[in-house]
This record gives sequence, C-alpha cells and structure tokens, in this order.
Amino acid sequence: MLVILSSCAPSTAEQLQQLQQTQNSLNSQASSNLAKIDDLHTKITKYRLEADQLQKQSNSLANDIASINKAYSNFKDPNSDSAIAVSKEQVQRTLQKVKIDEKINQYRTLANDYQAQINDLKAISQTQANQAAKISQQISELKSQVK
Repeated sequence: MLVILSSCAPSTAEQLQQLQQTQNSLNSQASSNLAKIDDLHTKITKYRLEADQLQKQSNSLANDIASINKAYSNFKDPNSDSAIAVSKEQVQRTLQKVKIDEKINQYRTLANDYQAQINDLKAISQTQANQAAKISQQISELKSQVK
C-alpha cells in the first residue's frame, strides 16, 4: 500500500514544473491585464475629452436659451408672429441642448464604467502578483530541498 501511495505522489521535478507553469500563466494574465488597462485608459481619455467639448457647447446653448427667454419675456403680445418665432427658437435650442446633455452623460457613464473595469483589473492583478510571489517562494523552497 505504501508503494502505491508513494508512486502516486508527484516528484519534486513535477511539482516544480507545475508551479512554474502556474507562475508563467499568472505572469501572462498579468501582462494581458496591463494591456487591457492601457486600452481602457485610452478610451477613458477619449470619452472625457469628448464630454468636455460637448459641455462647452451645452454651456453656450444654456446662455443662448437664457437670452432667448429674456427676449421672449419682453414681448407684450406672446401670440405675435415675432414672439412665436422666438418661442420656437427657444424650443429648438432647448431640444438641441437636451440631446447634447444626453450624449455628455453617455460619455461620462462609459468613462466611469471603464474606470471601474480598471479598478477590477488592478485588484485581480494584485491578487495574481501575490499568488506569483507565493509560487516563487514555493519554487525556491523545493529547489533548496533538492540540493
């Protein structure tokens, strides 16, 4: 019975090989995660810049709408052709601003989602680094036992 158990136990060389394969796998995954993080940073930068540009347009439209509201309030007859034209312009600018604000929110949400993915990948990478360090220690211990 003892002979069967000892023949089933992996040799030190096999243990070393398994540990090194696991270590290589962890290193490969960590490299892949770093590449994903870089890609996500690029996307975040792109979406935040786009949101900032759109925010400038939105702010400009807000100023235009305020001016139009002021002009509209100066009409004595809100049913005059001029007042109606100004009111239509106000509605048009407001709709334009709403569409831009929706796009801004969409871009910022995407950037925030990508940042959350980065945070997750960093946590995973830290766990992998800790595991790789433990494996490295195990490899060193096994090698010292062989000597």
